[in-house]
Amino acid sequence: MTEQQQKTTPLGFLDTGTRLMIAGGGAGAITKTAVAPFERIKILCQVGESRGFVSTFVAVVRNEGVLGLWRGNFANVIRIIPNKGVLFMCSDTYKGLLRSPGEKVLPTWKSFVAGSLSGATAVLATYPLDLARGRVAGKLGKENQFKGILSTFRLTLKNEGFFALYRGVGPTLAGSFPYEGIKFGVYDVCKKYAQDEKGQVSQLGKLVCGAVAGTTASIVMFPNDTVRRIMQMQGIDGKVRYKNSWDCYRQVVSSRGIAGLYRGMTANLVRVAPNNALMFGSWEFLKALLLPEMKGKAGAPKE
Repeated sequence: MTEQQQKTTPLGFLDTGTRLMIAGGGAGAITKTAVAPFERIKILCQVGESRGFVSTFVAVVRNEGVLGLWRGNFANVIRIIPNKGVLFMCSDTYKGLLRSPGEKVLPTWKSFVAGSLSGATAVLATYPLDLARGRVAGKLGKENQFKGILSTFRLTLKNEGFFALYRGVGPTLAGSFPYEGIKFGVYDVCKKYAQDEKGQVSQLGKLVCGAVAGTTASIVMFPNDTVRRIMQMQGIDGKVRYKNSWDCYRQVVSSRGIAGLYRGMTANLVRVAPNNALMFGSWEFLKALLLPEMKGKAGAPKE
């Protein structure tokens, strides 16, 4: 970047990797706050605290007030800033590493691999924050012993030990490979079809592409998300019901049927389209604002 660009670009004094993390983290914080009520309802349905979109919505408002719909959002934002920062930074970094000399359009399989590796890296870096968020948001009513990130860490360490902070990391990590791979792969494919005659994609086109990508990945991987949420809540009452994630799958299907793996899907479908549209849209906007020099260069998604 030239000295003039550093003066005119917001945070231009920071290196590229740091600005990528800020753009990704900012996009994540904006998005998660906007769709937090749908995410709270989805989690409550998944872990068996409530059933049905409307009934859960009413139960939360009645027991906790309107702000209860955003319960756990602060923990989620604290988690999502480093998570999405690492995710999007690594996505562009991995794409740059996978891009062959002179390759203008990244093949779909490379986008899938870059997204998968990015998802796994982000999970490993920020998982305890994800567990804390799940426990704060996963109980209905004001009697939930987990009030915030610090209290969740303290109680979990005291009652269950250090490794409990990574309870459910197996299905989370296993799911992050295909989930982020599908999402980034589908997003790049959609952008190819959304290009105009100049090879550009409009902001609306990016929003639509993000919504399609996120919805596709979410539907495919929803059972895995349900199991990881259940595993995160295991042990808070002193009881261990599932030996591992596969045992959790088996018991959920045995007691609730296949439909048990899709509890919360309605809330998720309502959430996922605006969530991913806003995520990719704000990411593209913030990246263009903070890293204008990356447009069209290796490591940056092609417009």
